[in-house]
Amino acid sequence: MSIAVNRITRIWEKRGVLSDNQYGFRPNRSYKGPTIQALNAQEEAEDSGTEIHGSSWDINRAFDTVPKSVLILSWERLGVPSHVANDIIGLDRPCLTVTLTPHAQYLKQTVGTKAFTTDPTTDTTVQGYYGVTGSLQVDTPSPPNTQ
Repeated sequence: MSIAVNRITRIWEKRGVLSDNQYGFRPNRSYKGPTIQALNAQEEAEDSGTEIHGSSWDINRAFDTVPKSVLILSWERLGVPSHVANDIIGLDRPCLTVTLTPHAQYLKQTVGTKAFTTDPTTDTTVQGYYGVTGSLQVDTPSPPNTQ
């Protein structure tokens, strides 16, 4: 997946498709740009004796509650062909997702993936789920879904 996603994002960068205000998960950009902007705004407010207000939002469940159809549209609106967008978003549909807790890691090493199930976790099994909505935060396509 990383090969396809990297090719797509390189095209976005080359063609200037993304907003210059988007810093996350982009090459040659880091937290430094927005941090310097915030510091400059703070210094200007102090120098001119004006107030400055800001906010920071961490939206709970932002990645995993978006309908797959909306994720597909997010790729299509940036020029990704429909069949490619459907393939990218559809890759995890048939996959059982398991959080690798220490118990899950132990069972994976000792029993193997047959210990993973949709049934409740026991001493010999770990409960997983099939993603109906959203994009996993650790998945390669998830950062571009936020563009």
